[in-house]
Amino acid sequence: MALRDCFDTTDWDVLCEPHGEDIDGLTTCITDYINFCVENTVPTRKVLCFSNNKPWETPDLKALLNEKKRVFKSGDKEELRRVQKELRRGITRGKDSYSYWRSASRGAMPGKFGCAAPPSPTYQSPDLTVLSHHHPASSPVTPPAPAALSSHYATSLHPLPDRPSHSNPHPHPPGVIRLLKDCADQLCGVLLHIFNLSLSLERVPLLWKTSCVVPFPKIAHSREPNHFRPVALTSHLMKTMERIVLTHLRQLVDSKMDPLQFAYRPGIGVDDDVIYLLHWSLSHLEGTGSTCLQHKGTVLSPFPFTLYTSDFSYNSDSCHLQKFSDNTAIVGRVSEGNKLEYREVITNFVAWCELNHLRINASKTKEVVIDFSKEASHIAPVNIQGLDIEIVEEYKYLGVHLNNKLDWTHNIDALYKKGQSCLHLLRRLRSFGVCTA
Repeated sequence: MALRDCFDTTDWDVLCEPHGEDIDGLTTCITDYINFCVENTVPTRKVLCFSNNKPWETPDLKALLNEKKRVFKSGDKEELRRVQKELRRGITRGKDSYSYWRSASRGAMPGKFGCAAPPSPTYQSPDLTVLSHHHPASSPVTPPAPAALSSHYATSLHPLPDRPSHSNPHPHPPGVIRLLKDCADQLCGVLLHIFNLSLSLERVPLLWKTSCVVPFPKIAHSREPNHFRPVALTSHLMKTMERIVLTHLRQLVDSKMDPLQFAYRPGIGVDDDVIYLLHWSLSHLEGTGSTCLQHKGTVLSPFPFTLYTSDFSYNSDSCHLQKFSDNTAIVGRVSEGNKLEYREVITNFVAWCELNHLRINASKTKEVVIDFSKEASHIAPVNIQGLDIEIVEEYKYLGVHLNNKLDWTHNIDALYKKGQSCLHLLRRLRSFGVCTA
């Protein structure tokens, strides 16, 4: 409530007019001001973290542990029993207090930016570094005047690499999404001005193009750089403008899109892509002496790419090409060993990619042969860019594990393994006394 009042009493024109068409200066000024208001309205509480300590260990409990070590070395059994009894009571109190605090933080009231203050002064949490809690509405903070801004208080939602942040070292504060949702009515006007200025100048603010790249492991035991996938955490304001632009673009180009492109289309998603692939795979196998071949490859990504690749499409009764963003699958029926059409579609697709400066990663491209006949015929592998494509019994397509028998065993095993991993985390959280809600 206090933060909304702060933005309501702000004269945004005073901040915007001096910058004119300087989109970078305007974005930096508005971002710094928003952060300045948040810092003065939503204070932070720093929690010390020690990886070798339990999360409920307080300084008092640490002193009891040291006392137990001292008494144990002295050999006084009566004193040792007394200290152990007191230590057990201290551990129980610490766990109860920590459980209450974590429950309060997980079950914060809607509209708040964080959680209520913890009951005891200091906690050592293994995974929380900074918590924010909102002051009651009865003690509002006076909104700062725009002229009072200085470089000491200015801190960016997404600071540039050469520009240190004084109060928040992380490039993406945890409350940005909550801030945009709860203060949407107060911020929509100034953000609309920045969006329109960016579109009219055909420029994106430099601050919004700054991202935090997080390496995400592709395999269980990642050791080399190639085993990680870079995930860029970009500005939430930039994502908001992209969604608005995407809505208008989709209306203009929807009639020109490939009907078998299942990505970035309203009401259509991954499930539709997988179901369509399975439907035609099973339909091709209904004929006598038919074999179904699936060819899977990877190229680029998102919406502009889907529009760019809509030039190449193919769909017949015996072979078709379907896409989901940068994932492409060619499904064809081979009757009595005749795979001419299937090979021709692959050749034309590879040639089209080379002509349009698109690169196919042949090492990640796989082929699976589905044949339910008793005597399966030998099929020579497809050759792309001088490399024979590997014929596999199972591959992962859009998160679903498919095999050459279409019996879902590999997919069930993968889901079971993932479920066990999630249950392990839930059991650990329950041992910490975290609120089940």
